[in-house]
Amino acid sequence: MENTAKSHKEWRILAKKMRRKKVRQKNAQERDREEEEDEAIKLSDPTYLTWMAEQNALELFLEEEQELQRQETHRKWVEADEKSQKAFRELQEKLKLVEADQQKEKIRLQEEYRADQERKEKLREEQKRIASEKRRKHEELLRKIKSYVQGEQDLPEELLETLDSNPGKDLCPFFSKTAVCRFGNTCNRNHTMPMISQIVLIPNFFTHILLDEYRGSEHGNDMSLEFEEREIESDFKEFYYDVIPEFEFLGEILNFFVCKNAEPHLRGNVYVEYKRRRDAMKVYQKLQGRYYGGKQLNIAFCAISSWSTAICGLELLKRCPKGRMCCFLHIFRNPDAKYSYSWRRDRTLRQTSNDDKKKIQNVSSSWNDEDDHERRHWRWSESPEVEESRKSSKRPRRRSNSKSRSESESRDRKHRK
Repeated sequence: MENTAKSHKEWRILAKKMRRKKVRQKNAQERDREEEEDEAIKLSDPTYLTWMAEQNALELFLEEEQELQRQETHRKWVEADEKSQKAFRELQEKLKLVEADQQKEKIRLQEEYRADQERKEKLREEQKRIASEKRRKHEELLRKIKSYVQGEQDLPEELLETLDSNPGKDLCPFFSKTAVCRFGNTCNRNHTMPMISQIVLIPNFFTHILLDEYRGSEHGNDMSLEFEEREIESDFKEFYYDVIPEFEFLGEILNFFVCKNAEPHLRGNVYVEYKRRRDAMKVYQKLQGRYYGGKQLNIAFCAISSWSTAICGLELLKRCPKGRMCCFLHIFRNPDAKYSYSWRRDRTLRQTSNDDKKKIQNVSSSWNDEDDHERRHWRWSESPEVEESRKSSKRPRRRSNSKSRSESESRDRKHRK
């Protein structure tokens, strides 16, 4: 029963499907027939036929136009491709040329670098050779100087030369007379300096507040009001008795001058003239770079042809209008007139009048009329660092210097009595 119902249901579904198929076929046949009739009507209509001809002609024209455009586009593409290929080939050729040039430049730079390195190596070797030669000559010169100082040989010829600050320029008149110039190394004239001389110059060796009173002010200051002139003379004597044994120990002194000018290039300068250049070289070797009173010394040789042109004669006569600002040497009067400037040994004394001679002699004799001095403990040292280590040790020549200084003091007291 159930199987029969199921079969009937399937039959009904199949029948409906066949019925719908027949309906669709019938509709399709009807549509085709209507279309054929419409087509036949259109084909029998001249207007439609004319329109169809125009449409066919238009389609043909469009196809031909599209074909022409396609061909033109293809032609342009081919031309552009050929141009690009040509440009690419040209670029490749240029790149090859550039690469070749770069390779050549690289090779050239490598060759130049190699040549430069070789040149630098040769230059370094030459500099080493020159430095070694200079070192050898310097050591040889030092050996000759040492032998010369010890009296084993004559003065080396290398020390007979002179040094010029501005070769070819006119000589600086003040430097030629006083061995110093207010313009220093900036002077536009020539400063001729000997490599060795009998005269030793120690710039700014002696210091005092009265000599520094003009420093830092155009019109000076009032610090000097607290000090008297005799105080600087007393301090100078202390300085003199402290340093003169050191210079006497190194050689025979002819002149010892200390400047009391306030000009910076002359302030406290010490000139020591020895009888022999060998003794002056000893001073340079022993005292160069040493410290005195906490200040490092700078020793230099100088050439002064005549002390009469360097020392201010008006100051000796107490008539110098410039005072301490004078550019010629105003010197202190050494105790006992020792190592002092002597007008009697000067040629210019012959040209002075009798009255001036008497005044000069009176001035020279008045150099001995000085008050007694009080010792200050001035210290010599190689440097401030080793100063403490040298306090406990005394060298034998220090005792001899102290003895010489005591003898000088006693002679000074006896002369004053």
